[in-house]
Amino acid sequence: MRDGKNYPVAVRAELLFVLLVQVLVLGCQELRPGGATKEADPKNASSVSYYQEKQLSFSHLRNGYKPGMDWIKDSKVLFTVHESLHNVGYLYLNEHFQLSSFVDIQKPQLEWIDSLVLTREKHLEAPKYYREFWQRRIADGNDEVVFRIVEEVKEILIDSAELEFFPEMVNDTLVNLIGMEIPLEDRAAADPDEDLQLLIDYGLHQSAHNIRTGQRANYDKVKWKLPIDSILPKLRKVDEYQPAWLEDDTK
Repeated sequence: MRDGKNYPVAVRAELLFVLLVQVLVLGCQELRPGGATKEADPKNASSVSYYQEKQLSFSHLRNGYKPGMDWIKDSKVLFTVHESLHNVGYLYLNEHFQLSSFVDIQKPQLEWIDSLVLTREKHLEAPKYYREFWQRRIADGNDEVVFRIVEEVKEILIDSAELEFFPEMVNDTLVNLIGMEIPLEDRAAADPDEDLQLLIDYGLHQSAHNIRTGQRANYDKVKWKLPIDSILPKLRKVDEYQPAWLEDDTK
């Protein structure tokens, strides 16, 4: 099986930054938040409705690593995220996103990945960045799986290898949500109504509200099958705003 879908257009950098940094850098530094929590205009507070946004197992990846998030260092979690990104397509991700711009080393992306592989065996003799990177991985007990991940990424991006991925390790929800970041015109089999129903089924009701009410640019020209009045009753209201996976990006 080849490397994922290899979508021809860019996914929002915020999402890929968060996911890829978690896989390849995980916990090296505290990352800046992906965005501020929205607040209602006090003058119009009575007219604002907020909707439930369930916290999925990987929801916190959206805003980057923070101290105490030790679950992301679990080898199985790391490999699941890796295989899910593999399913999307590392060739595509590399073409449209510069991960290396978010790490504390000034090197071209592919050179950085290659150096991670080359320095692992003799990391104590490696330059400071790589030495400390592998020492952290060893301390976390996940150096084996991290090495496997960076080695596979290297084989795909540098050696042009066509590696199989393991479907049983792919998180379909994560892959589907990444897909919703991709412009509809570049998703051959895209069905906005199916996307909307998936968000409702996942419990991501604020995200569902955002795409259905024109608060996501990717969906603002969709001709929906069902009227908004038949959708809103399916969305659970809450008292306070809960950060959405698919935030309003129209303002």
